[in-house]
Amino acid sequence: MLSSPFPVFTAPPRILPSSGCSRSAAWVRCSCYSVGRPSPSLEWWLDGKLLSGSEDVSVSHVNLENATLRSSITMRAPAGPTALTCHSSNAAGNTSQELPVPHQDIQQYLTGLVCGLLYYKVSPLEIVHIHCV
Repeated sequence: MLSSPFPVFTAPPRILPSSGCSRSAAWVRCSCYSVGRPSPSLEWWLDGKLLSGSEDVSVSHVNLENATLRSSITMRAPAGPTALTCHSSNAAGNTSQELPVPHQDIQQYLTGLVCGLLYYKVSPLEIVHIHCV
């Protein structure tokens, strides 16, 4: 059996802090970044179920530099507050991290908040046109 003159380094996967989710209307997009040696694999889980590509779910994987893998998922937003779980594994180990899904688009929230405050500040006897979408 031939052996390599170079040492073989292995490292269990780590999920990087740049991982996270965003929401736009009825869709959620999450990206999970993981690094490890050998290069890790990534899976997405929701409520104990493995998510894979379907009509409402799109998953992609891209190998980046330095044994880093990025997996992105786009799916219809689940009802209510929830978190998607990114699970990373390689021959040296595995790890998981829950990525919270924003409840609603922050722009919609801020627009609603500003419009609500404007409406509240206007006297009931005044007629003011406020354009809130």
